[in-house]
Amino acid sequence: MGWVVRRTDQRLLKVSPELGELLQALQNAPQSPTIAELADLVPEPWSPEEVTMAVRAMEPHGLLAGATQPVPCRHHRFSLDHDGAFIFKICDNGAQALFQRLAPWAARLRHSPLRWAPLLVSLAGLLPLAHTVIAPEGALYQPLAAMTYLGVAAALILTTAVHEFAHGLTLTACGRTPRRFGIMLFYFSPAAFCDVTDAWMLRRHERVAVASAGIIAQTCLGASCLFVAPAFDGDLAVGLTWYGTMTYLGAMANMLPFIKLDGYIALVGWLNHSNLRANSMRALRNRLAGIRQDDATAPRWLAPFGLGCVLVPVFLVWLSLTALSPTLIQFGTAGRGAFIVLLVAVILAAAVQGTRALVSVPTGHRLRLAIAGTLLAGLVLLLPIGTSDSHGFISQRDGTLLAPMVVTDPAPATGTSVDIHRGGLLTGPSLTTGTVTGTQRCRVPATAASPIRSEMLMPESTCLRITPATVQPAGSTGRITINHPPRPLGLVTWNQAESLIRALITT
Repeated sequence: MGWVVRRTDQRLLKVSPELGELLQALQNAPQSPTIAELADLVPEPWSPEEVTMAVRAMEPHGLLAGATQPVPCRHHRFSLDHDGAFIFKICDNGAQALFQRLAPWAARLRHSPLRWAPLLVSLAGLLPLAHTVIAPEGALYQPLAAMTYLGVAAALILTTAVHEFAHGLTLTACGRTPRRFGIMLFYFSPAAFCDVTDAWMLRRHERVAVASAGIIAQTCLGASCLFVAPAFDGDLAVGLTWYGTMTYLGAMANMLPFIKLDGYIALVGWLNHSNLRANSMRALRNRLAGIRQDDATAPRWLAPFGLGCVLVPVFLVWLSLTALSPTLIQFGTAGRGAFIVLLVAVILAAAVQGTRALVSVPTGHRLRLAIAGTLLAGLVLLLPIGTSDSHGFISQRDGTLLAPMVVTDPAPATGTSVDIHRGGLLTGPSLTTGTVTGTQRCRVPATAASPIRSEMLMPESTCLRITPATVQPAGSTGRITINHPPRPLGLVTWNQAESLIRALITT
């Protein structure tokens, strides 16, 4: 256990229990004591020499009045901030006033049986969600009209604000208030955020409640939409189903414990281990570099957890790049240029992080860290993974299917077997199989390659020609998937990079 101390700039710092007792003795002293007087005020085993060392250690962190105070970082109502290379924030630093006005109502709700209602609704929503997912011709596997699609997207963006507001309201109900609220770009995706650092001043179960409040709020909204969707028909029913499902999908991603999302915050709150991510990556670095751990009480799973904290962001960034690349490349020279700039920025950020890790260890351990890190990366790249390619299709009058290819994907060989599904928000269960019989140049409606229902023709491209085992209705759309046997992760990544480079240099 540790103590949480608030600095003059409102930043919270976690200190050891012994240092907390020293600060408390200093705070309770009637006047500024000398080192010897302060040593007499604190319990054993503090000595004047140890007090002197502690005071010197605290001065750079702005914990002592009269020492050089940290410059407050929030002079203005709005400010820009970042948390790593891929998280940028626009902060409203005056959010505390709003939540203070809501504090009496939030406190009453905390002690009311109604506080369990959102959680119960969220859990009950799993039933219609499961029914929707397993229906092969259900609403999840139908394209949406453009306006409905935009409405769902707008609702999801607004839901992130509700999600973050729930964090702040729960913190307020527990007796503390958020100090910042705002919007951010999180790994290339728009989102909102609420600074709930004060949760560290709460009890353990309250910290977990604050961290979980956003997920419960958004899935409660999603469950409500899933329950009422069958009462409607047409695009409204499909849109409600899409929205409800996406709130649960977002909640699943949000529970990942390896990046600074709600799952991670709940985990560190429950374990009472602040800076778990940084400490675990440091433990991994020390393990690879052969540096002895100073903390003998550190759990044995800390270094493996650090490996997850390293790999998951790399996976997310690579996934984002491969998803963005086909869209950007289709915009010609400007799109290619934008993608190259983005790719260079990612490579530079990775190089900076790697260099920082290398120089953060003593000189004698750097060679071992470089060799061990390279070997570990090689082992990860040797892991076999199964992959699949997915393409949209439209059925022709002659019974064949035309599936426009993504510019970064290689063409499959003639005779390749494919699975055929309905496609919408998700790729549905398999309806039948088919066989690739060749390729041809074609122009197909946008519906064939996107979840948006539109008769607008896409630019001419190379399309797969597929003969299905069961004839599909003419004009129907969906997805085909081509499953590949497990291959080493390194080979999969190399093939993706090779296809991407080929697409970039092809005019």
